[in-house]
Amino acid sequence: YVDSKLDSISIDPSLLALLRAANVGIPRTIVVEQQPKWSANGNVSINIPTKVLGGDLSLNTDIKYSDKFQLSTVFVKSYITVDSRITLANIGDSGVDVSIWGRNMLNEDYNYGTSASSPNANGAQSFIHANPRTIGLSVRYNFGR
Repeated sequence: YVDSKLDSISIDPSLLALLRAANVGIPRTIVVEQQPKWSANGNVSINIPTKVLGGDLSLNTDIKYSDKFQLSTVFVKSYITVDSRITLANIGDSGVDVSIWGRNMLNEDYNYGTSASSPNANGAQSFIHANPRTIGLSVRYNFGR
């Protein structure tokens, strides 16, 4: 949880003169960009105590929540993502690990940033869009086992 407050703003005299010459108001508030008020991360890891196919089976899930946040004059909506991985490590003492993993398992349709957009400048907003659900397979060999 973040609750930011601003007690005072110090502006360099040369910048202040420039703002006044441009007939631009003096800033009275500061927005901490890309800072959601609420965010949370969680992780669950389970290691199966018995051998499976002669290897060590583990399951891992990450959950992330981000509240809405502001970038320039644009707001990015809140989102939740879930990433998971199942790994069978050192199969039959071979040094080979096989993992099946997934990112954005809920297939959440969300933006996680903006792409230099300012609706005040040109009337358009552009966002950096997150990838849809992605599932993959990883195989790794550990040398020296």
